[in-house]
Amino acid sequence: NEAARLERAAHPGVVDLVAAGPGRSLVDPAGSEDGAGFELRLAHAGEPLTAWTPTPRDLAGVAAALATTLADLHDAGIVHGRVEAAHGLLGGDGHPRLCSLAGASGATPEDDVAGWGRVVTELATRSRASRRGMRVLARGHHRDRGALLEVAERATDPVPERRPTARAIADAVVSAVP
Repeated sequence: NEAARLERAAHPGVVDLVAAGPGRSLVDPAGSEDGAGFELRLAHAGEPLTAWTPTPRDLAGVAAALATTLADLHDAGIVHGRVEAAHGLLGGDGHPRLCSLAGASGATPEDDVAGWGRVVTELATRSRASRRGMRVLARGHHRDRGALLEVAERATDPVPERRPTARAIADAVVSAVP
């Protein structure tokens, strides 16, 4: 299922599927009882966002890119279904990519937007000020962080129908933190 979804979701903001087919089972490395397993090989796309401590400005760029990727996937009829920091990778080139597109049964684009909001809240909460340490930059840090948290709050509205689309979220991030 994930291999098929990754092929359909070919996008610069999604990990690249290199190969999929019979191989060792990830659940049982020795292989299943009949010796068959299924293996996905993906191009290395970076480190998980769970290990990243961004500045608010860096986070804004990554957050806008992730929301744009989700919007493009939604336009193609694909719902990620499990948007969380562990399923976002940040490459050495600074571009984020989504992985783990196995999807959750019955997931909606609104669920993806809420997941995006939770990721941004998590990352903004542990964001750091610029290393330059000037007082003006510290004020900017708090303003930018607050603006991102406001967008994330709209994305996690408890009523799914009130959540903005992923495209509207991407636009809101760019407007909030240019």
